[in-house]
Amino acid sequence: MSWTGHLVASAALGDERPLSVWAPSDGTRRYPVVYVLHAHMRSGPSWFNVEPFEQSYPQAIEQLAPNAIVALVDGWTPVGGSQW
Repeated sequence: MSWTGHLVASAALGDERPLSVWAPSDGTRRYPVVYVLHAHMRSGPSWFNVEPFEQSYPQAIEQLAPNAIVALVDGWTPVGGSQW
């Protein structure tokens, strides 16, 4: 399975928040969901940035192929900074 991108409406912020989701290929059963929050002053797209000679976070999840749905939450706000 690969990553899929979604936009989630946020009434509190008055905009849409990006959400990247990875799920196992077997869609016939239910899975737990792991929500991953980025560090302060980072954004959701930063998960996909990669340092030279290092694996990105999404690549590591694909390699591990956990029996869970993994959601990378973007908490960056339009005014700068994160929601947490």
